[in-house]
Amino acid sequence: MRRVRCFPLSISSWASSAFRALLSSEHWPAFADAQRTRPADDVLDLAEVELSGELVQAGVKLAPPHVITLLRLKPGAKAFLRQRLLSQDGEPVELASAWFPLELASGTDLASPELLSESIRQHLRARKKVRFDHATERITARRPAGEEAALLQVAPDAPVLSVIVTAYDATGAPLHVADLVLPGERHELHDGYRFT
Repeated sequence: MRRVRCFPLSISSWASSAFRALLSSEHWPAFADAQRTRPADDVLDLAEVELSGELVQAGVKLAPPHVITLLRLKPGAKAFLRQRLLSQDGEPVELASAWFPLELASGTDLASPELLSESIRQHLRARKKVRFDHATERITARRPAGEEAALLQVAPDAPVLSVIVTAYDATGAPLHVADLVLPGERHELHDGYRFT
């Protein structure tokens, strides 16, 4: 079972960054020195070549209802999807789907079948001159939908943690939706906080 450091409640897969392998209850830094982690950090801020796993798909797809709502698209609209399956020790630990409005993905390398050598955020800043300003996140427990169970190698009725992060620019316009699915049996959440 993977331990996940959360300050305050946030989650990150150990598969996403090798240094997290050092985190255990004996090695956690003091709360004062703790660096906050966020679910979409690895999706947006790490180069894909640094992550263990594979690119599942990259292209234009019919956007699911929650993505349409979060990206403020018209009903039945399409969006750009870049989806990766992250693994640790050969076992899938996270299905990360990065959704973008079509106009933002156009003219970028997001459709490339090759792993990006820079982070998505760096890539979009260089190619489209966009700046991510703030984000909101929603964390829920549910059962896997569609192909999620097969990709994550879990039973169709196994619990998964769904983390949906929407990133915005400074004007409040949505730029990106990270839809992360984590097998419940392979993740453990820890939340640390101070009493005031």
